[in-house]
Amino acid sequence: MRLEKLWWGLCGVATTMAARKIASAALHDEDGEPKLSKTTRRNSSLGLMFALATASGVLLAFGDLLQEHRKQIVDVGP
Repeated sequence: MRLEKLWWGLCGVATTMAARKIASAALHDEDGEPKLSKTTRRNSSLGLMFALATASGVLLAFGDLLQEHRKQIVDVGP
């Protein structure tokens, strides 16, 4: 049981690191500058709304993933 928890923990860490790297590459250029328009950079509330929309989308997708995983566990059962 402990090895299984360790395995899931390592999978979670690897997934988190990959997601952060992909998100960073998508949102920043090679110099580390944000890939946002000048209007977005000038208007901080628009940038905040963009960040909140992105974060809520990620959380909803993660919730769907967990729900599907729970359904699979219940279907297999002991």
